[in-house]
Amino acid sequence: MYWEMGAHGRKKKLTAPESVVAIECRDTVAGKTEYKWEKNDLTMLYWLKHLQDIFNYPKIDFIRFVTNSFQFDIDDIKEIFGNTLKIIIGDTGCHVFNQMILERFSPIERLKIMTSDFPNSNVPERILMQNFDGLEIGDMWMETTIMSLDQLLLINSGIDIIRVDGVKATIQFKNDHPLPSLEMFVWFDHCIVES
Repeated sequence: MYWEMGAHGRKKKLTAPESVVAIECRDTVAGKTEYKWEKNDLTMLYWLKHLQDIFNYPKIDFIRFVTNSFQFDIDDIKEIFGNTLKIIIGDTGCHVFNQMILERFSPIERLKIMTSDFPNSNVPERILMQNFDGLEIGDMWMETTIMSLDQLLLINSGIDIIRVDGVKATIQFKNDHPLPSLEMFVWFDHCIVES
């Protein structure tokens, strides 16, 4: 990593890692095998492409932004990792950086956020109104997420609510003409819904 002028001031760039560790685990063999390369001069982009070629898996399933992610240049991250179907935003330490993630990686099919990712813990209406395939809003360690009825009515995405005893409910919005509707399913072990 090195510091360079990036989006919103001086930001760290993703450079060649000092070492790379690959761990191989198999269901049929006990234990694991670890491979380590020291002091390599290959770039982060090279390692990503190399691993994608080895495992024949060219896409990125998700990118998770966590503690101190805001120190890195978002444009550099986007250039190396490209688009992904899912973004997870944890406690990055900067509300402005969180906004930049949403801007740079748009469109996003699945989004997982915490209310604390936004000033005053208010999720912006423009996020709630987007039609995500999946939208998870919650704080770490199963803390309660409070949303007003108006906020719930703005959401255009599959909403799951989990009670403290583990019972799960799903609210589904249907924009069927002429009468849009809201359905709520409470999931018990014996419940099956046909679509």
